[in-house]
Amino acid sequence: MQLREIYSNLGLTADLRSEIKKMNVRLNRIVGWIIEDPDFFTVEEQESSILDILNYELGADHSGLDDFIRYGDTEESLKDNLLAIQLILESIKSNSDWNRSHERYSKAIEIALNKSLVDSGYIVKDGVLLKSGAKELDEQLIIANLVWLEKYPQIKEPFSNSLQHYLQKKYKDSITNSYSALEASVKMLLKTKSGLDNDKTIGLFIARLGLEKEWEAVLTKYCKAAHEFSSRHGKIEEGLKDKQLPEKAEFFIYMTGTFLRLISRLSSEVK
Repeated sequence: MQLREIYSNLGLTADLRSEIKKMNVRLNRIVGWIIEDPDFFTVEEQESSILDILNYELGADHSGLDDFIRYGDTEESLKDNLLAIQLILESIKSNSDWNRSHERYSKAIEIALNKSLVDSGYIVKDGVLLKSGAKELDEQLIIANLVWLEKYPQIKEPFSNSLQHYLQKKYKDSITNSYSALEASVKMLLKTKSGLDNDKTIGLFIARLGLEKEWEAVLTKYCKAAHEFSSRHGKIEEGLKDKQLPEKAEFFIYMTGTFLRLISRLSSEVK
């Protein structure tokens, strides 16, 4: 029986700040395991390489990987630590010799978050940290899609990038990659080179999914909004801040996930 279940049975309530502090301690311990892992750092240059990447990406000047993990009890400290952890995992994943270790430490992070007596607000899938929403939506529109997309790397890459950019608060990049993932899936399904800027392609795609014609208008507005707010096509001046941009990026992720889910079901029915 897990501690969370014991608390529930006894009617006990966990303190949020205390649990965040514990999660940060667990994350720090995982980074310690990575530093001490002989598979990685038998050569000093390897740690230096990952350290340089993190310092550059985060605009920091730390002398060791463990310096990136803050001992705090605030949600902001947890976010900063998870961002650093994600970048470390990406650095490990980039080396094909470390794939087994990447899986091991991804699982360790997943366990560390699940040990908490409160919901951390994040989930781990295939070594990628994701901001969680409703559990049912995450399972169907995020996790199930990532599993299905293993067969389609040209779609999985932008979809995974969208999730990572969202976590890193790069919301316009998140929207851009959500759009790219959906466009790539449309091209795959219809076996066409035409993108979502083509009205005929949108019509064929909606018809192929077996949806009512009214959905064409929904997808057209999705594309228009993507061009409005994305980093590649965005029409809004860079200096202007959109306070709703995080919510809009989240909308694009789930909307893209919805269409991907429909495509995956159609693919399985065809088989």
